[in-house]
Amino acid sequence: VADQLNAKHDVNNLRKAIAGLVCFVFILALSNLGTSMASAILSKETHADQDSGTLTIISTGETLGVQSAGETIELAPLPNDVRRSRRNLVLEELEGDRQGRHAHRLLSKKKSGSNCKKSDTTCTGKIIFDSGKISQKDAETIKSKCDRSKTLNVKRVFEDGTSDSNVLCKPGSSVIEKKGKNKRSNVRKSRGEDRKNIMITTEGKSTNFACNGSDCFVSGTSLLQSIGEPCDVLHGDDDCEEGLVCEVEDRSDVTGVCLS
Repeated sequence: VADQLNAKHDVNNLRKAIAGLVCFVFILALSNLGTSMASAILSKETHADQDSGTLTIISTGETLGVQSAGETIELAPLPNDVRRSRRNLVLEELEGDRQGRHAHRLLSKKKSGSNCKKSDTTCTGKIIFDSGKISQKDAETIKSKCDRSKTLNVKRVFEDGTSDSNVLCKPGSSVIEKKGKNKRSNVRKSRGEDRKNIMITTEGKSTNFACNGSDCFVSGTSLLQSIGEPCDVLHGDDDCEEGLVCEVEDRSDVTGVCLS
């Protein structure tokens, strides 16, 4: 008799468990149905722009706020000899064309702000040198994405593994491309080398891609480090914003910090 009572009790418990599981499955089915109905209604009332990644209300044309982390592009570091060569080249080009609209002169004018007039090509702030490079193919892909209002970030990795990222472009950024070939001058340039400059400006900070047909050397106010941010000791103070210096705690350190 005791065995029968125990078996009956187990059966009752099993029935209760089965009933609970059935109720749980029923609730899940209802929630999935509700989610599907909400998605269908939302898809009818909104439009997703694949280029910009935003949602627009069809009836009003209003854009819904969509927060996106964006894609991150990592710059390849410049070997010291290449960087020194590029730095000297920029200085020579600026010296040989004092009244021209050289990309690095335009960057320094943007950095110097309201103290400069647009018509004054000699008014400059700190000369900004190359911070890294990417392939020209990648630079053209970046331009295409920025033209389509994508959000992109640019990332630098320093010698000790420290990294720093900044916004390269987002909806509303300005993208300007200038093509041309080197002209004869007293500055050393590769014969027949195709040149292209891509300037991307976001919230007043610019990034310039100086391309030579295979690689693009990257510089800009967007890459300058503010106070407390990392800098490459071998670059001197070039990594830091105007008025800041690259300091290290120990002479053996390869990565410093921008300080006033």
